[in-house]
Amino acid sequence: MRRLIRAATASVCILVGLAGCLSMGRGQGPIDTFAFLAGTNKVLGADVVGAINERAEPKEIRVVVPAGTDLHGLVATLSLNKEAVITVISSGTRVVQQNGITVNDFSVPVTYALEIAGDKKPWSYKVFVRVADTNARLSMLLLPPGSLLRPPFTGAVHEYALEVPFATSSFRLGARGESPYLKSVSIDGAATPGAAATSVVDFTGVTERRVTVETLAEDGATRAQYTIDVQRGAPDTNAALDALDLQDISLVPSFTPSQQGYQALVPFSTARIVVHARPQSRVASVGLSAAQGSGGSAPLSFTGNPSDSAGAIVDLPPGPGTAIVVTVTAEDGTVQQYLVDVRRAPPDHNSDLASLSASAGALNPPFSPRAGVYSIALPAEVESVTVTAVAASPVASVFVIPRPGSAPAPGQSVVVPVPAGGSTQVAFAVRAEDGTQRVYRVQVTRALPPPDGNALLQSLQVTGAPIVPGFNPSVILYDARIPADVESVVVQPMAQSRFAAVAIDGQPVAGGGRVIVVPRGATRRVIIDVTAQDGTLIRTTLRVTRDAAPASPPPQGGGSGGAVQGGGQGAAPSDGGQPGGQGAGGAPQGGGQGPQPGAGPLPPPPPDTGRDRVFVTARNLRLGQREVAALQAAGDQVGTVAQITVRGYRSTEVITRYSAPVEVRAQGPNIAVSIDAPSNGVTLKRDRMVEVETAIRTRAGRFLSYTEAQQGDDKVQVDIPFLVYGTDPRVAWPAPGSPVAVGGYMSLLPAGKERASDKADFDRNPKGELAIAVEIVDARTNASYGKDSVLSRAGPRRDRVFSFGKAIQVPEGAAVRVVLSATARNGTVWTAAGQAQVWTTAMGYPSGFQPVILPIGDELAPAK
Repeated sequence: MRRLIRAATASVCILVGLAGCLSMGRGQGPIDTFAFLAGTNKVLGADVVGAINERAEPKEIRVVVPAGTDLHGLVATLSLNKEAVITVISSGTRVVQQNGITVNDFSVPVTYALEIAGDKKPWSYKVFVRVADTNARLSMLLLPPGSLLRPPFTGAVHEYALEVPFATSSFRLGARGESPYLKSVSIDGAATPGAAATSVVDFTGVTERRVTVETLAEDGATRAQYTIDVQRGAPDTNAALDALDLQDISLVPSFTPSQQGYQALVPFSTARIVVHARPQSRVASVGLSAAQGSGGSAPLSFTGNPSDSAGAIVDLPPGPGTAIVVTVTAEDGTVQQYLVDVRRAPPDHNSDLASLSASAGALNPPFSPRAGVYSIALPAEVESVTVTAVAASPVASVFVIPRPGSAPAPGQSVVVPVPAGGSTQVAFAVRAEDGTQRVYRVQVTRALPPPDGNALLQSLQVTGAPIVPGFNPSVILYDARIPADVESVVVQPMAQSRFAAVAIDGQPVAGGGRVIVVPRGATRRVIIDVTAQDGTLIRTTLRVTRDAAPASPPPQGGGSGGAVQGGGQGAAPSDGGQPGGQGAGGAPQGGGQGPQPGAGPLPPPPPDTGRDRVFVTARNLRLGQREVAALQAAGDQVGTVAQITVRGYRSTEVITRYSAPVEVRAQGPNIAVSIDAPSNGVTLKRDRMVEVETAIRTRAGRFLSYTEAQQGDDKVQVDIPFLVYGTDPRVAWPAPGSPVAVGGYMSLLPAGKERASDKADFDRNPKGELAIAVEIVDARTNASYGKDSVLSRAGPRRDRVFSFGKAIQVPEGAAVRVVLSATARNGTVWTAAGQAQVWTTAMGYPSGFQPVILPIGDELAPAK
């Protein structure tokens, strides 16, 4: 139980607060009252009771006795609520007290200890006794602003004269005593308990009056009286301004209080001005008016007070300007006027544009305020462009032509939709403040979409005979078998793309297909060519075999189906094709596998024309989450044919183009593709770069693509790091001259070559790496593009690519020199220099491009 009580007590202390628990002390003590009774103290004419502070520790008792009381021999009487042994311990010695009998010296604090049976420690009280204060003097008078007291206040002087401002109708007067124990302060007979008081003194309609301030000291007997003769001062005669300004407008000459005339020039379009006029005297008033004969006979229109911090808003009437009179009236009626002649500046005649910009494409020619006709060429995939025109003058207005009712503004932005292969014009008229007008015209054209490259079949139907394997766009070899008594079939191929042309055996296919006659016991090869709009060709071979003898009658209940689109079963002849009997479906889009065994290869690459080869690979490459989400959002699926196009770098010259199968696998929510696409022999120039574009057409006619550029060589290897989803696989490399990032350099030295600098004595870090300073400079002007450093390790296993800590910005296509230097411990400077051209060769993900890596020789040698 005791533990519970202690825990509860502790909880209360925590909730109330540590400071509160400590300040409460031990609560109510055993003393109810502490008094000096007149019956036991002959120096007192009446009982005096002290005030007990129970919160202190030790507890405090404060007693005030009448003035003149001798504190050295007083007898205290304690009224107790519990029986206790009373002792005085303040002297350091325990002196037992007889309540109401023992005499003590109270000229210094006296400490009592009360011992109660059962309590662990005594109760302590500290008693402070002082004689009542007799000081009734004032320490200060609180006077109204702008008043003058004569003589200056001192508590020893009791008569004063007070002059208040002329306009005073009432004022607040305050008084504070020297003694904090003052009993009361009275002002004009109104008493306020305590040592201070304030009172509002009425001064309406009089020129003078007397105010009396009386005080009563703590002893209740001592008093003091102060008289104040209040007089009204003379009216103020100051009618001068302390400040005058027109907000954001200069005055000529600059303001001085003694100058009464000013001029101000405002912009032509100004309709309002803000006038600030502050008088020197706080009792003066300020007014505004129109000068006689200025701006017609109409009065000046304004709002607000010019002497306020916000000023007065003045409406300027039409015309060349107006003269404003600022009138200052002093308290005594004295008037002083200041004239401000406000004139409008001539209207601005600037009708130029400051800027003309487009959200897509580039202005041709580059913008110049003096050129009025421009063109913008948009790529096919950009359907609209936002053209923004901003006037050079802040007071000019820009209009869009033709747009009736368009609100004029300092700037205009217009969304210009353009049909594919079409052209749309937008025009802006800039009207200057004086009415001068200039027109700027922008002709926006949009390119046609690139030729469609889809050469896949949508379907292949053969009347009366199923095809084997079942139809799949990635399968290019099929077999069909017809009975001996069927002389012909109708072959109906349909292309996926409406732009593709379909031919059977070199002849265009009509809508109803082509009748194919097959002799009995023979196999007829049918060549189906689908030519895409861009010239891509995919050839599909259909082998139709007719039985030599009629088939045996089918069993009862059997029958044969009609025309079949893809799928079904049958047997194929053994004329070089795969045996039939099992209809194989194609790989589902976004999962499964690519072309099935027995489906035949895709069209072979072009015939060998040289000894160089291009290899494109992707090993179980996962599509990015962005691409997966885009495919799902568009309801699109990954195709199973990749088209590889090898071009001259930054050109339209196609060196070779071929197709390769794509294996598509679903991996949970992810999609992975694999490609192995070697080219046949080609001829690549060693002094030119080539760009290798890999494009997988999706079911919706879009592309998953990747492009990389490399130097022509006997073997060009492209390992695809990612694929991007879009409408056009062609990469727009950074424009020559545009800033691109150079991220480092590649050493052209053989990996095993030992360098002379490896044997030199350089400061190296704990990993044995040497810091080499690198600077890239313009090869023609020698201007520096930037500096950095790389770390190089000695020995044949050093890295071949050295990366900068921070990319250096260099213009695309710039010819640069790369200067390397390092200082050995003996002070010898080792240098190397190489020249290269800055070309971006690799795409970045999810957008942009990888920093350029410059190929240079980095064999350091002592500087000569």
